[in-house]
Amino acid sequence: MGASYKRFSAYVQLFGINNVNRYVSQHNFYADTDILFAHVRDYWSKDNQDATSFLPRWKTQAENIGDYYLLDASSFRLRTAEISYSLTGMKWVKNSGISNLRIYINGNNLFFWSRLTDDREDTYSGGSAEDGAYPTMRRINLGIDLSF
Repeated sequence: MGASYKRFSAYVQLFGINNVNRYVSQHNFYADTDILFAHVRDYWSKDNQDATSFLPRWKTQAENIGDYYLLDASSFRLRTAEISYSLTGMKWVKNSGISNLRIYINGNNLFFWSRLTDDREDTYSGGSAEDGAYPTMRRINLGIDLSF
């Protein structure tokens, strides 16, 4: 979705999914990883008797049985956004032999909302995405588009 006004232009790409569940197994002490999610840290103790995680135990799951790790994967993402200003047509630009000059700032994955514990959707390859998988990168670019 984009719009332009005078020399300014803006563009956004939104992405969302709803009414979808994702099974996220929690191999927190598996495959040489030390990742421990917040909901697993909520283990039972004398001071925390309302815990939701069934720890301590050797494994953090009962062989993937049940719906404890079936999570609401509905999400909303601002996937791409860009704002630009065009200097094309200005007298000093024409006199310098430049046919197109535009300054812009854009970014990817600027905002993510989900009930999942973190954002690994783009790097999920099946199997155990939580076993050290790298979260989705946020990227911001500042640039000049120049043509002679």
